[in-house]
Amino acid sequence: MSIDTEHFFAELIRSTDAAIVGWGEDRSVQLWSPALERLLGYREDEALGRDGKTFLVDPDPLGAIAARADVQTRLRHRDGSIIDVLLRAYPVAHPITTGPARPVAVWAVLHDITEQKRRERLAESTARRLAQAQEMAHVGSFEIDLVTQERWWSAEFWRILGLRASSTRPARELHLAVVHPDDLAAVGAQWERLDRGEPGGEIEYRIVRPSGEVRWVRTRATVAISELSGHPVITGTTMDVSDVRDAYRQTFQAERSFQAAFQRAPIGMAVVDLDMRLQQVNPALCAITGLDADELVGAPTSALMRPNDPAATTFEEELPHDPVKDVSVEREVTRRDGSSVWVAAFMSLMRDEHGEPAQYFLWVEDISERKRQERSLVHQAFHDPLTGLPNRKLLTRRLERSLERARRTGQQAAVLFIDVDEFKMINDSLGHGAGDRLLVELTQRLASVLSSSDMLARFGGDEFVAVCDHADAEDADRLAARIAQVTASPFVLGTQDVFVTVSVGITMATGHETISAVLRSSDSAMYQAKATGHGQSRMYTEDIHERATAKLTIASRLGRALEREELSVVYQPVVRLSDDRPVALEALLRWHDPERGPVSPLEFVPVAEETGLIVPIGEWVLRQALTQITTWRTTLPGCQGLGISVNVSGAQLRDRGFAQVVADAAEKADLDPAAIHLELTESIIMEDIEDAAGQLERLRAVGAQLAIDDFGTGYSALAYLSKLPATTLKIDRSFIEPLARDASAVTILRAIIDMARAAGLTTVAEGIETPSQKAQVQALGGELGQGFLWSRPLAAEDVPGWLAQHR
Repeated sequence: MSIDTEHFFAELIRSTDAAIVGWGEDRSVQLWSPALERLLGYREDEALGRDGKTFLVDPDPLGAIAARADVQTRLRHRDGSIIDVLLRAYPVAHPITTGPARPVAVWAVLHDITEQKRRERLAESTARRLAQAQEMAHVGSFEIDLVTQERWWSAEFWRILGLRASSTRPARELHLAVVHPDDLAAVGAQWERLDRGEPGGEIEYRIVRPSGEVRWVRTRATVAISELSGHPVITGTTMDVSDVRDAYRQTFQAERSFQAAFQRAPIGMAVVDLDMRLQQVNPALCAITGLDADELVGAPTSALMRPNDPAATTFEEELPHDPVKDVSVEREVTRRDGSSVWVAAFMSLMRDEHGEPAQYFLWVEDISERKRQERSLVHQAFHDPLTGLPNRKLLTRRLERSLERARRTGQQAAVLFIDVDEFKMINDSLGHGAGDRLLVELTQRLASVLSSSDMLARFGGDEFVAVCDHADAEDADRLAARIAQVTASPFVLGTQDVFVTVSVGITMATGHETISAVLRSSDSAMYQAKATGHGQSRMYTEDIHERATAKLTIASRLGRALEREELSVVYQPVVRLSDDRPVALEALLRWHDPERGPVSPLEFVPVAEETGLIVPIGEWVLRQALTQITTWRTTLPGCQGLGISVNVSGAQLRDRGFAQVVADAAEKADLDPAAIHLELTESIIMEDIEDAAGQLERLRAVGAQLAIDDFGTGYSALAYLSKLPATTLKIDRSFIEPLARDASAVTILRAIIDMARAAGLTTVAEGIETPSQKAQVQALGGELGQGFLWSRPLAAEDVPGWLAQHR
């Protein structure tokens, strides 16, 4: 090219309004038009010679230049902003020169399309939000050009029909193919109206997806002239209303569009601007708040979330400084009419197409019923279902507060442990229904003597606990007296008047105790009260603690006594009064503690019964006694018929497997079960006479003899003996001791012996210590005796010698 031509080309570049750039073969900038300077902000002297990649935002587009392709790319302005351009490149076969040593291999014209791209991105964002909104609302849309018959279905429309957009093109036949046969006529009629240019209206019908699933949809369509083509175009929406129809059939029967779905939603909804003011609300939100829409729109969110609790925070306070996070709150709010409603509100940030915060969307749900159910569940968790009183869990919480208050103020709290005396007898005799009615009425009576600041709780079964703050010992004693007074009158249970007493244990708590220690001490005091007689109360003292500690020590050491071979069995003879010859031996348990020495059975046997240790210990005594008597029966002359008596506890009697234990022990000892006499106190039998009778029958079936021990200390009624398979009646020593000085004692003993004989029972008089007592018992018809007159309990090694002297 000649110099004039080059000059002409350079002048042309400088004078044109087109943004032109030229690159050399090394992709350095060799040409930079003034228009390009205005576009990117770089002067020609700043741009020339620089690498062309300097101005690019996207990956290098120059590879597409060789094909003369139009490339849309982004360039970076000198101020850092991004400019969208359309780059149209023209490769030069022979580089041209635009100035000294500036050969141009490629030159290109750049068109600023920033505004066009902005509109495109806005359209894409709008389409995306529309698609998301359609998916969320289960609303698909479609368009049909009635002239060209071109059809467009949205992605949600395809999904609603259960079809894949990539598998086929939109077609009316494709739509009608999924319409339920029973609804085909109605849908066809709608299409006919639309084809005639008439409004299609709204129709609900069923579709059958290819999977066989049947769904309800609502289609609304109309015909309008397109602003783009000028053709009549059918525009419509189809909404999947299956779930809505099932859950809110009557609510959603009217005509509906996407906006109508917002308006008719059963959950309160609102659009909130970034200043936390309501821009749009639906009727459900108005119903929940009790406010009209015109009162809410434009108002701050606090207008609808005015909490009942003044200390509660508002939405504005709940919002984090970073508005990206969602907000969820629950509040009890007051409507305009003064009524309260619990609401759960959830607010989420919505962003615009640039990702910038645009507005909030608010959901508000009436959760009053859920809260009512929650309160009911909480009440059930912390209250007794029968009496409605606080249960043990709530009692523990109250005691925690009471102890803390007592510790802080220095004022004691009184804790009363209340137990119904002989409640089991009421249940067994009148039934559990009567027992429940008694507890309900007892609750009312106990509550009547307590103040509103006191707590009465049901601890379990027939046990109650009362907690009284700011009380002293005199207050507690007066309260115990009032409790005794209100329980003195009879309880009417059906047609029967039942008299009930309660035992009360009292602890004065200073606040420095643990909850368990307070309850334990009150319980111990209650048992001490019960031990002194029914209807009594006792204040907890250190001696009660010492006795309880001693009992715990006994229980602990007794648990190891068996394995350490600290237990032993002694034997006391039972003799025939007519000739003083022994007929049996009673096995008696003894305990020699290495530290304490001999421990009285009166001290350790009740502990064994309370702890359940009596069962394994009792079985051990049984096996020891049976083995020993077998040895004496087989090795000592004249002792072949000697029997053995063994005491049985209530826990053993209640054990369904006890009869088998006796049978196994007899078999292992090679002893005739008829030689075994099992002694049970009448109080044990009367705890549940029906159950006891059944167990005694099983023991008799094994072959063992049954004796009722300590007769006269409990119910002292022979009427029940006819129900029991007993063979022997042991008369308590309390009937023997006064014979010499009390004529009435003789009369009573004669009656017992006569009635026992009438019932076919052999009698054994316990506690005979003098010849005179023996003679009196024998004169009254007594057959057997036992006592110090013949022998104290003997160690096993001393029994053979005694038997040799008395057989």
